Amino acid sequence: MPEEFVKLTELGTIRNKQLELDSFKKFIYWFIVGNVTGALSGQFFMFTKIRGKKKFLMRYRIITYLSVTSLLTYHGYKLANRDLKKGRRDLIKIAENVNQII
Repeated sequence: MPEEFVKLTELGTIRNKQLELDSFKKFIYWFIVGNVTGALSGQFFMFTKIRGKKKFLMRYRIITYLSVTSLLTYHGYKLANRDLKKGRRDLIKIAENVNQII
């Protein structure tokens, strides 16, 4: 399938900007959820019965925080990107949003 470029009308441009804003909000939401969940899961190690050196417990806390945060943030990025692409596909299907196809 060859790539096509679409020139949007003013209404289509406004709707595209709204899609981008919604996508950005969804990503920021998942970024915040990832940070809060990562911090809580890192604090979980303070209440476990794992005994060992303080250095190793701190290392496990940091690894847990970073892995949970990065996992949920990446999940949010993929969701936002998917919804943005899906919204753009639906946007160009409506004739009043498209000025011309190049």
